[in-house]
Amino acid sequence: MTEPQRKSPHPFRLGWVPLAILVSIGAALGCGGCAGSPVGSGDHLEPIPSPAISTPALKASPSAPTLPALTPLASVKTPTPGLTPSPCPLLWLGRPIPLGFTQFIDPSYPFGSTQGGTREPHHGVDLENPQGTPVVAAAPGTVVFAGNDLHFLLGPSFNFYGNVVVLQLDREPEGHPIFLLQGHLSEIAVKVGQHVLPGDLLGRVGLTGVAIGAHLHFEVRLDTDQYTSVRNPELWLAPRSQAGTTLGALAGRVVDASGHLLPGRTVTLRKWDDLGGLQIVRFLTTYDFEADTAGSDDLLKENFAVTDLEPGIYQVTAYSPNLQVATTTVRPGKLAWVDLGTGPDPLPACSH
Repeated sequence: MTEPQRKSPHPFRLGWVPLAILVSIGAALGCGGCAGSPVGSGDHLEPIPSPAISTPALKASPSAPTLPALTPLASVKTPTPGLTPSPCPLLWLGRPIPLGFTQFIDPSYPFGSTQGGTREPHHGVDLENPQGTPVVAAAPGTVVFAGNDLHFLLGPSFNFYGNVVVLQLDREPEGHPIFLLQGHLSEIAVKVGQHVLPGDLLGRVGLTGVAIGAHLHFEVRLDTDQYTSVRNPELWLAPRSQAGTTLGALAGRVVDASGHLLPGRTVTLRKWDDLGGLQIVRFLTTYDFEADTAGSDDLLKENFAVTDLEPGIYQVTAYSPNLQVATTTVRPGKLAWVDLGTGPDPLPACSH
């Protein structure tokens, strides 16, 4: 976890209550599956100077687990998932943690969550791993920050992320710069201006800055390298493979009668099993950001998203203010969509 506790909790939010009846049926998002082009496309950028304070690589804590020795920028590679290219600028990043370690996202404190009003809104996602676990580049890019944030404001306060590496990616969909922030590192293995490729070593997992337990804090920032410019990494990371099956992703929105996005609402995901029964898979929370942080994708205008879902048919429910129910199909390597609270799904365009 990254953010500190709130001084005062949010007002009470409506949670899930037992499902009454199936009210409406949504549609799965078409848009060519929203599977992005493989990592590595795009022109390379020249090294970009940065006001960041570069620091030498730090030594891991004596308590860190014993891990294989790594050669910076050479020995750790994250295979690029084999996805069908499409114009949709989503679901194309590799994982910032290599195979053999925990690559899935911690569901307890997802993007935009306040953990029931007890913490500040989460501007990224967490990947829990032991201290010393390798952190690698998720896509080709240039290091624009490599150091600690004691004297450089990257978050809401100084020394928030501790030791940080920020990449500006080579790929710029429709001319929009993309920045990837890796925070709470115990070691830094790169320097400002250095160009890296997918799987190159950036540093190691730690718990520097404001962190509870060792983990990697990972952010996607669009257009500017600012705390308020974040987007949900679960819409950008290519779904993992599990037991030989490529997983999928789901996004949607919960809105009121006027179409306004509703913050802090509980979204329940259920999946039909082989016997026709419904099994609860996940509880999500709609984004609950500060007023100056939209967090939603510019095209989708979603307020919840999740990746690494098993393919299949899902029922999605939330309150806005009455119980809203929709169904959608999650397909391997693709993005499904639901719209709760406005009637028929408008099928937002996810390609230009």
